[in-house]
Amino acid sequence: MEGYEKAEKVLETLQRLPAMSAPVLKVIQLAGDPDASAEELADSIRSEPTLTADVLRVANSAYYGVPGQVTTVRMGVILLGMATIRSLAMMAAAHTWLDQPELHGRRGREMWDHLLTTALYASELARKYAPAFQEEAFCCGLLHDLGKIALMTALGKQYDNTLTAAAQRRMPDVAAERMAFGFDHEAIGLALARKWKLPEMLCDVIGFHHDPRHAEHKRDFVEFVHAADYLYWKQALGENFAPERWPVEEEVAFKFELNDPTWLQYLNEAVEKTKKEFLSALMAA
Repeated sequence: MEGYEKAEKVLETLQRLPAMSAPVLKVIQLAGDPDASAEELADSIRSEPTLTADVLRVANSAYYGVPGQVTTVRMGVILLGMATIRSLAMMAAAHTWLDQPELHGRRGREMWDHLLTTALYASELARKYAPAFQEEAFCCGLLHDLGKIALMTALGKQYDNTLTAAAQRRMPDVAAERMAFGFDHEAIGLALARKWKLPEMLCDVIGFHHDPRHAEHKRDFVEFVHAADYLYWKQALGENFAPERWPVEEEVAFKFELNDPTWLQYLNEAVEKTKKEFLSALMAA
């Protein structure tokens, strides 16, 4: 990977990195591990009161059809299933993680919207093409831009200027990052993911979502997020969408029928509906 060794060295010198409490990190590690047990996940969630409250609040929302019935995390696993609780835990962990001073403001709000919406697009794609892995696709979408969050936290205005320049020049963010720093957000994200010992599935998505052909272990998940990332920007930017900034691999576009307008309309409507329901539940404290 271009710039990975430099990213590893830079990572060791950065004074500020995204804050991640041990319980939240453990939840993310378990949420990205299909072999983790329900009890392990429940124990980790319970060790973080804020995380427990968020998971129970969303689990009891009308969206899941059991309002008021989920009184413990363990009960949530029984009523909703391990896969659903895993996704809720990942979403709550990501939300808690992004609620830090360096990520407040416009960029932080945009990042949260991007992560959640990309996760929902990935989930919808998996629903059709690999339904057994829908929840895992959602989890991957939530953490795919770990590297951008690290750069936002560590470099602040300098990184913001780099993203602004990329938009003005209509070039991919990764290209502008390499010009400015000698590495991109995929490289620094992968270095941080490996440092935190995240599962291979998440490492691959974080490190290769702009270039799935180089994924080392879990290419299917990387392709879901690659397509979902493209769909997010295409929908969010509308007429201002520039395919040269947010390219999608032809093989992936064909595989997921991304040129079918009827399918795209369904995807956009399904994601928007689910996002409103999720956010309503998450913010209904």
